[in-house]
Amino acid sequence: MLGSALWLLDGVFDIALTSIGKDSTLTGRTVLWSQAIDLIADHPFGGLGLQAFWIEGNRGAERLWAFFFIDTRAGFHFHNLWLEIGVELGLLGIAIAFLTTLLVVVNVFQWMLNDPRPESCFFAGFVALVVFRTFGEAELYVQFYLVPMIFLAGYYYAVSAQLTHVSSKTSPSASHAARPARVPPRNWRHSSPRLRRARPTRTGGGRPANTLHRTRIPSVRTARA
Repeated sequence: MLGSALWLLDGVFDIALTSIGKDSTLTGRTVLWSQAIDLIADHPFGGLGLQAFWIEGNRGAERLWAFFFIDTRAGFHFHNLWLEIGVELGLLGIAIAFLTTLLVVVNVFQWMLNDPRPESCFFAGFVALVVFRTFGEAELYVQFYLVPMIFLAGYYYAVSAQLTHVSSKTSPSASHAARPARVPPRNWRHSSPRLRRARPTRTGGGRPANTLHRTRIPSVRTARA
């Protein structure tokens, strides 16, 4: 029963692709993917080597070039980033590429959620598009290519924004600037002990008496007398 269900599902999938003008092999991608899976199974750990498959003289590459009528024998890949890396670098290469991609995605989306500005939203959208395309293309992590440069630049800007946000919270100048200024009370002259003055006391006649006692100095005439 399970086999019948899978056969029926595969038939529905073929009909859906045909209705939109696509063939069941996704323009030959399934053929490439099956070849890549067989190569990964034969060399699971180290792979065939970096850029060691799509070279002239390799029987597997020559057979695929002939199948897809590619006379130039250049500019071709397995149309899947993870399978392409698996053929060249094995399962270890897939793991390294996956961790790198995950690191970039987490930091960029965290930056967008914490600070939703145009630049953070741009990099988040770009990263999401590139990750989605990895299942049908192999443009990411290609040397001297613009896509991986922008992809990794998003990680750089995301980490820089996070470090700037953390340093602004922990710096003394920022904490001092955030502290509200102390406003003296209205009766600060009377509340301050240094500026407090002695109030004059009133005598029985109602006139205020000076609390500061002055010592009279005898005049010169009195001293001579």
